[in-house]
Amino acid sequence: MTDAIVSVRDLTLRFPRQYGDTELLRGVSLDLHPGETVGVVGESGSGKTLLGLTLLGLEPRTAAVEGEVLFAGRDMRTMTSAERRALRGDDVAMIYQDALVSLNPGMRIRAQLRQAIGEAGTAAPEELLRAVQLDDVERFLAAFPHQLSGGQRQRVLIAMAIARRPRVIVADEPTTALDVTVQAEVMKLLDRLQRELGFALMLVSHDLGLVARVADRVAVMYAGDLVELGTTAEVLRTPAHPYTMGLVAASRSLEEGRRLLEQIPGVVPAPLDFASSCRFAERCPRAAEDCRAARPPLARAGGRLALCLYPDLPAEADAEAVVAAAAGDDVADARDEAASARELRG
Repeated sequence: MTDAIVSVRDLTLRFPRQYGDTELLRGVSLDLHPGETVGVVGESGSGKTLLGLTLLGLEPRTAAVEGEVLFAGRDMRTMTSAERRALRGDDVAMIYQDALVSLNPGMRIRAQLRQAIGEAGTAAPEELLRAVQLDDVERFLAAFPHQLSGGQRQRVLIAMAIARRPRVIVADEPTTALDVTVQAEVMKLLDRLQRELGFALMLVSHDLGLVARVADRVAVMYAGDLVELGTTAEVLRTPAHPYTMGLVAASRSLEEGRRLLEQIPGVVPAPLDFASSCRFAERCPRAAEDCRAARPPLARAGGRLALCLYPDLPAEADAEAVVAAAAGDDVADARDEAASARELRG
């Protein structure tokens, strides 16, 4: 695999004023490679969005951050504010989940695209709209955000994200507010643009079926910890961490329309209740006393990494069923497209 374009090393984040010494991100390490899609999954409150924002240097000013975020070998944490602003847009960009909130309601689309392009940009607003398949260019450029559909607004956000040809894009729940048909169209568009432009994509999502279809690797977050990391096939077929097992089981039972939904007991604790040991122990069916004594190491389990003292490699969890239930009749096409994309990426 090519050298990583982004390397996160032992990333820890606190909010001293609100949560004292509680680590809302705790020792997270992760690489992103050119042309690769990494899906970041987990329940609300697990730290997915906070990880994406910190990767872009957009964490709140009240945050205390430790560790490294290396972009092409340069540590973003040691850059000046001006250097980090120059990096954003030119090299890293973000697609937010709520396009109606993210776009300026009082500005026409043309003006917002021009802002995204910037003074040094070479792309034209018309070119960007065509790239995201909004072909009635003059109508869309003259429109305000509220005059567009949800899918059209999301395409505008994608156009703004690629305006300066970034090498990394963080997509935070980019299809959450869209219906299933439009979700598929938006993800197909992102896949095409990624193959054409070669950017690395961090896809933050609650939708395990979506991640199963499009991601090369999966990072599972829980209460600020990266609890499992591996290829999509490894993590979904043979999940090693009990939390990942629960997510896969819940996704399958939901997508297959079972009468009884499999679920993980309890909820993600509030930050002030985060344990200093294993943060999943109180919900884990196999937790032992030593799980509550200290934080477990991130150890190799099979072909992936798991933050667990007792990682498991159970009988193969049917990841194909997760994909099939989420994708319907388009499973084969989606899988073939993903395989072709990986071949093109090398």
